[in-house]
This record gives sequence, structure tokens and C-alpha cells, in this order.
Amino acid sequence: MTDLTFPEGWGDPSDDTWQDPEQAEKPEPRRWVWDAMEPADRAERLVQLQQWVTWLRTTHELHKEIPECWYRHSAVLERMTALYAGWCRAYINPTPGRDHAELEWITALDSAIPRMKLAACASGHDPKRPPQPVSDTGFTDFLSSAWVTRPAQHPAEAEAALQHP
Repeated sequence: MTDLTFPEGWGDPSDDTWQDPEQAEKPEPRRWVWDAMEPADRAERLVQLQQWVTWLRTTHELHKEIPECWYRHSAVLERMTALYAGWCRAYINPTPGRDHAELEWITALDSAIPRMKLAACASGHDPKRPPQPVSDTGFTDFLSSAWVTRPAQHPAEAEAALQHP
């Protein structure tokens, strides 16, 4: 009898868990509903988002358009979250058949930029200054704020329960 080899990731068919990876159930995508996140998850994902926003501000030269305190403003935080989730779908996990996903993402970025500037912060920032590093003290302080550490509660809890009983 010869040894059979299976494609990497398939495992052994005599094992009860054997299945073609293409047919395997894909995990439920993680949603970015800030209010529904547990505090530790919220803090972890804020750090992840902050690192990406730093990259975005630098790569796309948006330090004049995206305020350094973007994470303190819910409207900008939500836009950054949506842009990040869309960027991940376009560049990391592209959907088959969406041949222009990257271009669509750039178009979405362009349309979001005018909404990033906040009149309340206009006088408190120097737009000529380069983006702050990831170790920004204000961001570190924000991670221990009441907003980050509060208990999870989905804003559409009743509807979510109906959709996913």
C-alpha cells in the first residue's frame, strides 16, 4: 500500500474533520460596531485602526485633511472604520467579480475626505505638521477613557437578534 498525500490544508480523510478547504464554512466576518464590542476588543481594534489611519495619512498625504484627534470624533471614527473595512475587503480579501474594487475604494476615500475636517478642531491643529507616530500620548490616554472601557451594547440589538436568532 502506498502513502497518499493530500493537498496542504486538507488533512487526513480518515479523520472525522476532513473536508476540502474550499468547501469549509468560512468564519463569520468580524463587524465593526463599536458599541457592541467588549472593552478589550474595542481597545485592541482601536489600536489596529489607529495604525492603519497613520499609514493612510502618510501614504495618501492626508495629514491636513484627517485631524490627529480623529478617534475622538464619532463621525470621523465611523468614516475611518468604514474606509478601513472597505480597504480590507478591496485589498486583503477581494470579492470575485469586483475587478475595480481598489478603484472603488479610492473613490470612496475621495468622497469621505471633505467630511474629515472638523470646524471644532480647525484652530487646535497645525496642518503643516507631519502625522503623529503610533505612540501618540493622546491616543494612549483615549484607550483608557470611559468610551473605550464601557460595556458592550449593540445599538441595534433587537434587530440583530431578529437577523441572527
